[in-house]
Amino acid sequence: MPQPVAATAASSDARLRVLLVEDSETARAIVRDLLAVEEPTLELDEAEDLESAVRALAERSYDCALVDYELPDGHGLALLGASEDEEGPAPAMVMLTAHNNPAMAMQALKGGAQDYLIKGRFDGPILSRSIRYAIERKKAAALQLRMVHVERMVALGTLTAGVAHEINNPLAYVMGNLGCLSEQLTLLPTSKESEAMKDMVRDALEGSERVRTIVRDMRAFTRRDDHDKRTEVVIEKVVEQAIAMAGVELRHRARIVRRFSPVPPVLANETRLAQVFLNLLINAAQAIPEGRIGEHEVRLSIRESGAYVDVIVEDTGGGIAPEALRRVFHPFYTTKPAGKGTGLGLFICDGIVRGLGGNIVIESILEKGTKVRVRLPAHVDRPVEIEENAPKEEVRGRRASVLVVDDDPQVLLCIRRILDAEHALTTTTSAFDALRRIREGERFDALISDLMMPELSGMALYGKVKEVAPKLAEKTVFITGGAFTPPARTFLDTVANARLEKPFAARELRDVVRGVVA
Repeated sequence: MPQPVAATAASSDARLRVLLVEDSETARAIVRDLLAVEEPTLELDEAEDLESAVRALAERSYDCALVDYELPDGHGLALLGASEDEEGPAPAMVMLTAHNNPAMAMQALKGGAQDYLIKGRFDGPILSRSIRYAIERKKAAALQLRMVHVERMVALGTLTAGVAHEINNPLAYVMGNLGCLSEQLTLLPTSKESEAMKDMVRDALEGSERVRTIVRDMRAFTRRDDHDKRTEVVIEKVVEQAIAMAGVELRHRARIVRRFSPVPPVLANETRLAQVFLNLLINAAQAIPEGRIGEHEVRLSIRESGAYVDVIVEDTGGGIAPEALRRVFHPFYTTKPAGKGTGLGLFICDGIVRGLGGNIVIESILEKGTKVRVRLPAHVDRPVEIEENAPKEEVRGRRASVLVVDDDPQVLLCIRRILDAEHALTTTTSAFDALRRIREGERFDALISDLMMPELSGMALYGKVKEVAPKLAEKTVFITGGAFTPPARTFLDTVANARLEKPFAARELRDVVRGVVA
């Protein structure tokens, strides 16, 4: 039975190493002597043919390879492809040839070489400069590729955050109106028709709640301004969030099997940690063919291991070849088809987990599947708090005068339907109109304001209300669709006012307002 091959991230060696691939002893001696003078600290290894060169590249990493264009057992350009398949990152390549042939030089550069030198026409300084030029050019190409991927991911994050914000407004009044309708239906006499309507509204509310969860998860994964903040995180919650986000990839490929044991929390950034598990689940899903759910599983285990918490993701997919497994943590390395992967997923995941004091280990057997273990230090300063899911008994507060401002008329109508039975509402789509009413002396017990509005933002409105009616400013509730600008995020972090994120349930809005006007 084949044994699983394991992979962990490896550190790189910063020393300058060069491999010389040349079948002529005389040519090797010339290069050796030139480098001894110009680069006395450089480490030089030598190979006489392609076979020994491939073996050298498999055993050791190099910054640059000086390769003869014509070798006894093949074309020097063949080493370009071979070096990409070995464990270490491919070195920069400088082709050496006895032929002064521009077409040959162009072929070498198109094939992936970084430079081209004609034998007998270079001295020590030229050779040294060519090596360092090739290394820097290789790094620049890698950096450019990385920037392209980063720009794409940033653009995708911005787009996703914007889409989530645009969904939240209509979803807020859909859920609010459904909640009100559900409450009204309970007042009707019981009949076959009324029960059927209750079922339809209940199903619509459940569907809306699923959309709400998806949107909140989208926002969590695209939020970039709090990645350095660490809090006590319940691992099971984060894993479940990742499962929900990966559902589209998983549901047509495999059954999800959970084996969760009680574990201590970890100290981490919830958003970044969820990114790790989402990436692992998508990798697991994409290793399994579609349409054969009965044959495949993705198993998730959470368990305590001494002073650590282990999260294990196992799949029954195609596995990873040993030669590929050794490189899975290298940036831009991917086994996926073109357009399907950036080669940054596991590289980024490893960086996140190592930054938390943990590690990732991958074991895989071809045609059997892959097992990924994420190990994180347990945080045991205080016990895990279990949320109480039982609904609180509804207690009506005093009837209050509430001013509500939101630029979306449908949101205002929904809020009126939710609060009108308990409070006296004044609604407006204009923050300037709201400010005018306050300045002219209209008295309100509370103010509900959207955070982001086109004419005058909720932040600016709050600042002006604070000047003319400071007590009302203290009783301001902010509602937001979630597309936070940096100033908005800073504002929310610095004010103690109550806030509510769209979409909100009727009970959530009522509870917040009761707390403010109590």
